[in-house]
Amino acid sequence: MDNPNYVYIFVRQDLSEEQQLVQAAHVTLVLGNKLKQDVSEVYFTVIGVPQLIDFRGVMNDLNAHGTRYETFYEPDQGGTLTAIATHPIPKDERGALRDYKLLRFKR
Repeated sequence: MDNPNYVYIFVRQDLSEEQQLVQAAHVTLVLGNKLKQDVSEVYFTVIGVPQLIDFRGVMNDLNAHGTRYETFYEPDQGGTLTAIATHPIPKDERGALRDYKLLRFKR
């Protein structure tokens, strides 16, 4: 695979680690339902976003980059935005998205 596709999943870190995982799964399921295509050769990158307000910058970056994305609003969190997943992006078109830091759980 010369130019594989990447999906970036952004998840709020002001949630418990368990909830971060659940929210990432929710938004990935939303994305999968929209794509309706084989994603077995897609790389997934999970990015931690400190809190809700920081999604504004993420969405601004994605919109400026022309990247399509899906969102998930968690009913159990008052219907607030908890995660974002980009549509697949070819490796050589990721641009500034490569600068985001990977999700790390604090231990």
